[in-house]
This record gives sequence, structure tokens and C-alpha cells, in this order.
Amino acid sequence: MDKFLVKSNKTKRRVDDEEIQNIPSTSSSSVKVQSSEENSDSSHESTTIKKKKKAYKQKYTDKWGETDPTTSEWLVKSKKQMMCKVCNKELTGGITHIKRHSATQLHLRNINASRKSKKITDIIVPDKTRQLNRNIQMGEMKLVMFIAEHNLSFQTLDHLTKLIGSVCPDSEIAKKLVCGRKKGTNMCLNRTGPFNLKQIVSNLQNSYYSLIIDETTDISTLKCLAVIARYFWKNTVHDNFIGLIEVNQSTSEALFNAVTELLSEYKIPFKNMVGFAADNCSVMMGDKTGVKARLQEKIRIFLY
Repeated sequence: MDKFLVKSNKTKRRVDDEEIQNIPSTSSSSVKVQSSEENSDSSHESTTIKKKKKAYKQKYTDKWGETDPTTSEWLVKSKKQMMCKVCNKELTGGITHIKRHSATQLHLRNINASRKSKKITDIIVPDKTRQLNRNIQMGEMKLVMFIAEHNLSFQTLDHLTKLIGSVCPDSEIAKKLVCGRKKGTNMCLNRTGPFNLKQIVSNLQNSYYSLIIDETTDISTLKCLAVIARYFWKNTVHDNFIGLIEVNQSTSEALFNAVTELLSEYKIPFKNMVGFAADNCSVMMGDKTGVKARLQEKIRIFLY
């Protein structure tokens, strides 16, 4: 009986020990549930606190281009906000971002390059300005042709343009005439001279003509042959200068060859020649070896 009591006491102690062990396990689980709930609440509170606000986007204003005189050259409004024309780059922000971009090396290099290049408006000339420039050029051309037609000195142009400007102060063309002796000489040699010579050659190719030549020696002992043609064109007799040929010798053969080469160069036919004139020296008018005799053999007509 005593043994039975002892065993029962031991079993009771085991049961009590198990109950004691079970108690803290349940309490710890409850503590964990509470702590998880507290963490969830704190995280929820933190998410509600850390919610970001919508960023404010500043709009483009026209005053930004007026802050700096050079800004209006490259800053323009774009779909996003604004844009740099020379860099082809979109910009966002305000005045600070504009100044920061204008100080970059890339922008400075591009803006310097754009200033050196010509604008389209500078290349395209308005119609009124174009017509005025054309009238000025025509006026200068007519002055040069007047000097050449009347065999005047080109030094006259240094004073003639000023005289016309003072006589016609209300004319824009007269005020802007600028043609001195150097410009007039170049225009006569390179523009009016070749044009008039082309017209004379065309007339000689389609009409009968007489040839007038004369050999001369200048102060430097340089021998030249002047060639002039007389022809009838549009009910008027014209005496036109064709060329001044440099010759090495004054023989009839050298002069004849010079005339032949000149007419061949301009494609003026010999068959249209009906007359010949020169001074009465034997080199020109010799019956056997003169220039007249050589021409008569070539074109088979009697020449005077």
C-alpha cells in the first residue's frame, strides 16, 4: 500500500512538471502573436507616413529668355518644357538649370559655331534690294561703255561718279555708284570687252567685210599689229576693233600669218572679205610678196 502511494505521488509530480512546461510555451506563442500584430501595425503606420508627394513641374515662361541677352538666341519652348536649339537638347527646371547649361563647354562651343555661320535670312536678298543692286550694276556698266565708246580716259571715272551723285541727290542709284578707274578697266577687259567682241565676230561671220591693218612699234620696241574690220550691219557701216597682235618680225610673211591665225581663231571666213586697206609700204602692198599679194592668192579677188 505504501508502494502504491509512492508511485502515485511520482506520477502526480510528472503531471505537474508537464503542466508547468506547457504553460510557458503557450505564453510565448501568445507573445509572438502580439509582437507580430504590433509589427504589422507599426509597418502600416510607417507606410502611411512615408507616402511620397507629387513633384511640382515648373512651366516655361517667356521671361526666361529675357534674363540674359544671349539666351534668346538658343532657348525655345518645347513639348516637354524647353529646348536648346544649338545643342538640340531638352532642358527641364528653371533659371538655375538654364544658367548651368549655358556655362557648359559643349554649349559654348556650339553657340560660337552658330554665330559664325550665316543665317538663311542673310543669304536671301529681298526683291527690292536685289532690283536696286541690279540697277546699280547696270549704271556702272553703262558708264564704262560710255568711256570706251568715246575713247575717254578711265581716270574720268574717279570724278564722274561723284559728279552724278551730287547732281542727283534724290536717287539711291546715283548715291551708290562706285566705279573708279581700276574697276572700270577691269570691267572693260573682263566683261564688256569679251561680250562686244563676241557680238562683232558673230556679225562678221554672217556679213561681208573689209580688213584694215597697221603695224606699229611702241617705246619698248615691241612690235604689234592692229586689226580693224569694216562691215555693213543693220543699215549702218561699223568700224570695229578686232585685236592687237604681238609679232616678232615685221616681214610680210609674219604679218600675213598673224592675220590668218586671228581670223581662224574667231572662225571668220576669208570668203566674206571684200576689201583690204593698209599703209603704202612694200611689206603691206607689195605685188609679189606683200601682205596684199598673199591675201589675193588666198581669196582670188583684186584687193585695194
